[in-house]
Amino acid sequence: MSSYLPQKTFAVCTMQMSPTKGQLLADEGARKLSVIHSKKDAVLLTKVDLVLMNDFGCQNKWQGPAVKAGFFAGLVAGIAIAAAVAFSVCTFGVGAIIIGACAVAAAAYTYSAAKSNSTKCNSLLTAWQNPHPTVKFDQIEAVTQTSFITCGAGGMIQPFISQSAANSAAKRIAWANRGEVGLSGVISFMFGTAIGYAGASTGIGAFAGGSSMLGATGSGLLAVGKEALIGMGGAYLVYAPIAHGEKKGMRNWFKSDTGDTTYDRLIANQESIEQPDWFEFTYNSADDDYNPTALGKPAGETFDRSIELFRINQNDRYIERMMNVEGTKAEQRAAREAIAKEMSKTKSGAEAVREMRRKGSGEILPRTKTQTKGNRATSAHRSNARTARSQAIWGTKNKGYSNGMAFNGVALMLPLLVTPLDEYTIKAAADFAEEDIANGSSISSTTH
Repeated sequence: MSSYLPQKTFAVCTMQMSPTKGQLLADEGARKLSVIHSKKDAVLLTKVDLVLMNDFGCQNKWQGPAVKAGFFAGLVAGIAIAAAVAFSVCTFGVGAIIIGACAVAAAAYTYSAAKSNSTKCNSLLTAWQNPHPTVKFDQIEAVTQTSFITCGAGGMIQPFISQSAANSAAKRIAWANRGEVGLSGVISFMFGTAIGYAGASTGIGAFAGGSSMLGATGSGLLAVGKEALIGMGGAYLVYAPIAHGEKKGMRNWFKSDTGDTTYDRLIANQESIEQPDWFEFTYNSADDDYNPTALGKPAGETFDRSIELFRINQNDRYIERMMNVEGTKAEQRAAREAIAKEMSKTKSGAEAVREMRRKGSGEILPRTKTQTKGNRATSAHRSNARTARSQAIWGTKNKGYSNGMAFNGVALMLPLLVTPLDEYTIKAAADFAEEDIANGSSISSTTH
């Protein structure tokens, strides 16, 4: 049962870097504070109460400095390593010292830049989402455990009644956000190192081969440009579509068909404010014969249909279990209903359950005919899902497979970690919120 929220309710942000929870306060300047929690002697919150006791350290303020610091540290390291190699002084110790010094400098810069641009959460909190539809406190809509706050910095703030659930959510989310920032910095460092090494080694080689200083510099700059174009092209043509597919696939996997879980609400809000993926708008028409950047839609469709097929196969196993449960008749009936409830979370499973129920009583009996009806329902969904996935992979045209992924299979070669870490923060907040809501209770209040 979802509870109303008293003042000093715990809060966790999907973009926080610190593993500590926050607390929500009533806004004394926005309304009267007359409705009080009778047991906690605390004001009950409404949708105008957008006040945090302490600001969160925000991932967005760390990400930019980490990427910049990583790139420039890598650039310096690449130049230094190229020089060391050219002059035959690059031992493992020298290279380690160079990389270590750059890493320390990058970390110091990141910390300094992030700290100087620390996010002031209270000025960025925009609105409570999903307030109570009918209950009001002081003539203002009440908020509950199923409500959450959107932040202008990009995060979502989830309330918690349970301190232990809030602590667990804060730690998991902070771990994922720190990992994402750190990974972004490492990738940027590697990119910078490649560019620095390519430019410096080419320039030094040209100078050693007799070119003038100006000519050697030009050769080095050309090498830098080539390396940068390859890196950016790879990110544009390969990583962006994979990231899009990962995000779509993860969200589809964690969403429920009913659309009423905490995760569903958080994702619906996130998708309503997200900008369209930049790589989807490179071409004016989706009918271009060769469109290597239009991989987002088929990648997402492939993930979606693959997950759907997994669930359909899982439903067939559920049906098999349903037909073979043991115990008394009452125990068997209860077990079959529990399995039916789990199956009904998916469209194919819900249809199979409807087909298996007897007309009139609605009971599911362990008979061959019953199992056949269920399997027939899942088989129809399986055939449709396989056809849709095949079209997403291979396309619907005979020329060039322009709408599919197979023609550009390189886009699926490399796994990405940044997107899963980013998406995990929302999943973690939702999971612990569901646990918190399950342990919630109704409360009484007094009006002062």
